[in-house]
Amino acid sequence: MVEQPVAPPADAWLNGAPDTARIARARPAVTVLRAGSNDPQQPKWLNGRYDVIFVTGSEAATVILQFDQSLAGAPLLLSTSNGVDLQTLGAIPQIGPTGEAVFLLQLNEGYGSGHCVIRADWTTTVLRFVRAPAAVVASHEIRPAAH
Repeated sequence: MVEQPVAPPADAWLNGAPDTARIARARPAVTVLRAGSNDPQQPKWLNGRYDVIFVTGSEAATVILQFDQSLAGAPLLLSTSNGVDLQTLGAIPQIGPTGEAVFLLQLNEGYGSGHCVIRADWTTTVLRFVRAPAAVVASHEIRPAAH
């Protein structure tokens, strides 16, 4: 007996307007840490996209995505432009039990910019990376408040 694949249920967006709450749950908060820095970049979401993220040299940056916890265990589809290397912690990238997903991203030599496309729960997020001098990168990092 051959098992027939089961068709997934039709999503709400197929039957009308997009579910804005669902899209909001699948749009992650983004934090990027460069090697040797404890101060993160947290690009702002504005006009339907995230600000550019600045990276130095060809060093890998740690990218931390924080999704709504209700998406824990959901798979992530990650793709990159030419000149961008991506390393995930597992063979199949997925959202962790706390809603967090972590990976390393690196711009290769000879590339001044690139992007990473993240798909989770039918929602696509694009992160744009640009190589910049360390002073420019540091100017976009969030410093803890002095006490």
